[in-house]
Amino acid sequence: GTFTGGVVVDNITIDGTEIDLSSGDLTVDVAGRIDLSADDNGEVRFFDGSSQYGKISDDSDRLKLMSVISDADLIIAGNDGGSEISAVTFDMSEGGNATFGGKIQAGVTASDS
Repeated sequence: GTFTGGVVVDNITIDGTEIDLSSGDLTVDVAGRIDLSADDNGEVRFFDGSSQYGKISDDSDRLKLMSVISDADLIIAGNDGGSEISAVTFDMSEGGNATFGGKIQAGVTASDS
C-alpha cells in the first residue's frame, strides 16, 4: 500500500525520496546485480555529510568520473602487498597533471616485464 508520513523499520526511516539510517552502516546485499539509474545525465553523486566531493555521470555517452571540489586531486589507489599505494594521482590544481606511483609501460606483455 501507500504510506504518507514515512515508514520506520528498526532504525531505518523511508519517507518520500529519502532513506535515513539513524546509526551505523548500511549494507545493500542482493542475490543479483545492483543497478543505479538516473535520468539526469545518469548522474550519481558522492557526499561526505553535506559536502559533495565527486560524481559519476554520462557525458555524451562517455563515462565521466569527476572530483568536484576545487583543486582537489583525483587518486586511483590500490593494495600492494598489504600497503595502500597511490597508483596515479591527477593534480587538479595543475590542470590534471598525472603522477604515477610506478613505471609507465606501453606495448609490454607479461613475459617482458
